[in-house]
Amino acid sequence: VARRVVASLDMSATARQLASERALAAARGVSASSHVWNFGFGANINPHKLTTARKIRPAETLLGSLAGWQLRFSHRGGFGTIVRGADPAEALSPHLDQPDVVHGVLLKLTLADFAKLAGMEHQYCAAAVTVKTYGGEDVQALAFVSPLEFSTQRGDLLPTRRYLGLITAGAHQMGLKAAYCAWLDQVTAVLRVATGGGGPLGWEREGGGRGEGLCSSSLWRSTLHGASARLPTPKHKVVPGRRPLWPVPA
Repeated sequence: VARRVVASLDMSATARQLASERALAAARGVSASSHVWNFGFGANINPHKLTTARKIRPAETLLGSLAGWQLRFSHRGGFGTIVRGADPAEALSPHLDQPDVVHGVLLKLTLADFAKLAGMEHQYCAAAVTVKTYGGEDVQALAFVSPLEFSTQRGDLLPTRRYLGLITAGAHQMGLKAAYCAWLDQVTAVLRVATGGGGPLGWEREGGGRGEGLCSSSLWRSTLHGASARLPTPKHKVVPGRRPLWPVPA
């Protein structure tokens, strides 16, 4: 058992190192300076998650949007990714149409911090995107996107309540567009990823029980108490007047 644990740790360290090296190569392809812009759209838009938990401190932040893409939770384990030209039938919310745009935070990172973050996000690939800032400028950035081998078969996989909470709290705190925040607020969430018999892709339902395989938005709503049933959206407390730990975009 100890040998298997050591081997697993070695593989993880290798994967992180390789991801950092790939990310640096991608960064040098879009920036000739000592910094690179990373477009955050998932938990990394949450200041506490990025600066306190991950010890990444952007030199500058800007709010922006990526048109023609959608936020999905189809990365292995129900984590976030962005996809271009998603199937409109794979809606994540029962009430509001999913916007055909992803709003997020542009993070100006040193190459060292970007490589460090890429190591943490080692299951993702750094893809070049052009983000429109809220001020109307186009910024060349890199976004962490799920490769095929880490993507789920269905595009409407639901996020866990904890993960979605990090994103929605960050979106409100950083001041993303109100309509986008409203959509995030009513995305259906599940309690947690179940372990054991259901495997890592079995989702635990509220009140016990476990879904079979992937829990999609359509399956989740029909499995509970009818097509309109859904879990309550968690309340995200934003303290008035409290400033994020990052520089706040003007």
